[in-house]
Amino acid sequence: KWHKWFLALIFVLAIVFRIVGLDWGMPHNNLHPDEGIIFSAAYENALERNFEVKQYYRPNHVTIKLNTLLYIGIQELYFAPQGQDDFAVNYSENFALFTVGSRVIIALLSMGTVILAYLIARFWGKNQALFATFLFAVFPSFIEHSHYITPDIPLLFFLMGVLWAGLCYLKKPKMHWLFWMSFFTALAVCEKYPGVYGCV
Repeated sequence: KWHKWFLALIFVLAIVFRIVGLDWGMPHNNLHPDEGIIFSAAYENALERNFEVKQYYRPNHVTIKLNTLLYIGIQELYFAPQGQDDFAVNYSENFALFTVGSRVIIALLSMGTVILAYLIARFWGKNQALFATFLFAVFPSFIEHSHYITPDIPLLFFLMGVLWAGLCYLKKPKMHWLFWMSFFTALAVCEKYPGVYGCV
């Protein structure tokens, strides 16, 4: 029973550490220098209502498209019912809202890495799983990057997904685990080119 309570406490700590500070740099647009690569492309896509990215960097396809959907959702579900139909104006006047929303996506993926850390380490035992989960929950670099709209946390999540599915396949060789390994690898490569290591 203590195992479940300790695990719950770790998850709560992880959530708190990732939520506090999501509004960093607001409202003065003092952002991480790499964030604009993603939210600018997502803004243009949402403005034009398409998923065609005009410039390729790392290439950030997963986060750009997730944020495009988020921006369209905020516009259609929050602003449009109030009669505020100009997305460009709404984005400009509520930049902090859209940016924090984008950071929430990264924070959720970061929570996913904490969960995957538990699932992966569980193959070696309960105590090892708790220790690994705790490390992922409180490691300063992971917490810091969970507050930025950058590809690092999504890439980590996808590669951990590859590892988890691979371990599951080794334990029980079923076709669906090969699918999940391929799925997470594809997402990793679409987010950042080093994701190709998921093929190794």
